[in-house]
Amino acid sequence: MNFDMGRRLLAAVLASALLLTACGGGSSSSGDGNVNTPNVVGMSQSSASSAITSAGLKVGTVTNASSASVAKGDVISQSPAAGASVASGSSVNLTVSTGAANVTVPNVVGDTQSAAQTAITGANLKVGTVTMASSASVAKGDVISQSPAANASVAPGSSVNLTVSSGPPPPANGYAYVANSTDATLSTYSRDATTGALTKLAGSPVAIAGAAMLGETRIDPSNKYLYTLSVQTGDVFGFAINASTGALTPIAGTSFSTGNKPQSIAFDSAGKYAYVLNVDDGTISGYSIDASTGALTTLPGSPFAITGGAGSSPQQLTRGGSYLYVALFGVDAVDSFKINADGSLTEGAATFPTDVQPYSVTTDPAGTVLYTANVGSMNNGATISGFQIDSSTGALTPFATATTSVPNLNNDIAVDPTGKYLFVTEGTATGTVGVFPVDAKAASGLDAEVAGSPFSTGGNSPNSISFDSKGQFAYAPNSGSGNVAEFKIGAGGVLTAVSGSPVASGAGPSFAAID
Repeated sequence: MNFDMGRRLLAAVLASALLLTACGGGSSSSGDGNVNTPNVVGMSQSSASSAITSAGLKVGTVTNASSASVAKGDVISQSPAAGASVASGSSVNLTVSTGAANVTVPNVVGDTQSAAQTAITGANLKVGTVTMASSASVAKGDVISQSPAANASVAPGSSVNLTVSSGPPPPANGYAYVANSTDATLSTYSRDATTGALTKLAGSPVAIAGAAMLGETRIDPSNKYLYTLSVQTGDVFGFAINASTGALTPIAGTSFSTGNKPQSIAFDSAGKYAYVLNVDDGTISGYSIDASTGALTTLPGSPFAITGGAGSSPQQLTRGGSYLYVALFGVDAVDSFKINADGSLTEGAATFPTDVQPYSVTTDPAGTVLYTANVGSMNNGATISGFQIDSSTGALTPFATATTSVPNLNNDIAVDPTGKYLFVTEGTATGTVGVFPVDAKAASGLDAEVAGSPFSTGGNSPNSISFDSKGQFAYAPNSGSGNVAEFKIGAGGVLTAVSGSPVASGAGPSFAAID
């Protein structure tokens, strides 16, 4: 190679190098030693951070902002913008999406179910569980209540649960039925709608062949069928109620098998399903109810297991809204089960602690509060634990003051159909009924006992408390004296004995079913 050729080759190499530098080559460096910011918009925050540090820069301020178009956790914008020439080590600030902004729940109470669903979906929400319930004040098909409540701020796509009126409850037939545990009979009565007095029907008591030791006895929500539990034999006996005479006719196929020691029975709000608590198995038997005959058919998946089984010693169950609640005597807690659309049960993820040995459990008609009678504390004065119910999840939140003392608590507690008062059976040798105003704003969920409480039953060992559908009268079977106390519920929850109370029943009356 001669000298001139070498000079020309060197010049060409230098020119190529300058051209590469001017064009940026394969690096993010600019001609003055700066670097170009990478484009991280649309990346996840983690990926964007990696790209920024890989370019010799650092992540600066990260600001969160809602976005309807950028997924939660992804970058909405950056500063400096992509391609900007900045000094190495400079900061790149990011705005990261928190997802779509919350929306306000519309007020659909009082709307028709169709209008409510339109309003909910129009607010970028979805309709959750729809529960049917009878109502004397809300027209059939209209919304009684909603959860979450109107004006609550929730994430888009959240569910709004509705309780829809199925119309007024069926008219009461004017009868009462008392299960006599000891002699396995049902005492049957007509009930005076004005005075509340009970008068025995012809043919009372009704013997139940094959039954032994009757337990809870309930009338289904349609007021057409009566079911009573045979504790010792593990059966449900069903009867059709003659609306004209009060006579009981055994349902075809009765009795219906349960588990061991069935002790408590409840229904869903629409009366499509029945549930029986089996104490010695630690299970709940579920049944569909034939609307035309009252016959029970075991649900698929039944019986439904209770966590802890028989060792948790479940004693009583009750319904609140779309949930069943079980008092777990052996582990000092309440268990919950969601009632699904097909009648099956889904157990809650956790139980809710009570005071010592909860035996009886009850809710108010609206399913907003729950109480347990804790009999294990009797030596130091029995107690009542109170909870507020989350209608959308079934979760229980205890009131600020954990318990209310009831020194002479016997067995049972119940809230009347108006939801105003909690009634407590008390005493053994001298039976009484205590009455406490229900007050969700009170520290314990209850106000102090009403004036004159507790009220004498005129017998001993009252086992339970039941009411007529309007909440005008209360009835307490005195298991120790073989009779039934009759009360008129007056102003302020004061009880006045009905003339002729208590009325005679059979041996060991335990539960009264009133229609």
